[in-house]
Amino acid sequence: EDCAAIVTMSSAVKRHMTDRGSNGKLTLSVNPFIPKPFTPFQWYPMAGKKDVTDVLAKLSAAFKGQKQIEVLVENPREAYIQAILARGDRRLSAVLLAAYRDGIKGWKRAIAEQEVDEEFYLYRQRDFVEILPWHTLNMGFDTEYLKKEFQKSAQAQTTVPCFDGCIRCGICRKK
Repeated sequence: EDCAAIVTMSSAVKRHMTDRGSNGKLTLSVNPFIPKPFTPFQWYPMAGKKDVTDVLAKLSAAFKGQKQIEVLVENPREAYIQAILARGDRRLSAVLLAAYRDGIKGWKRAIAEQEVDEEFYLYRQRDFVEILPWHTLNMGFDTEYLKKEFQKSAQAQTTVPCFDGCIRCGICRKK
């Protein structure tokens, strides 16, 4: 559904550009979703490599031959490296050292040598009661706020943007 919606929306935007007299190129940048720390999505798992690769291939194929629509896709391998780094803990220190020593091409070997369980870091739903590695850092907002936003996202509900006097997340509390 997401792929079809991206194709439909992009084609509509390009038609709108053309109708307004623009001959410019529409460039789409499509990246795998990486559930990052300190966001409501930190509890979500990352999509499997095959699913991500399939979606990116479908999007690329949908726009193939359309010279005025360019699709830039992030390499899924790089996205998974980014995700492991974003969601990892102290057990990845040896992997980081090995990857630094051997270069980014040695990343997979370093993961194998250190017996890193990619499933643990990438593909599992995390529970609200789990203490996440980054919970030792105080970013200024309430974790309860992120939990509420997580639940709203699961129901496809949106949140209005911040406004003057907003104290919803806890960062801008009145003193």
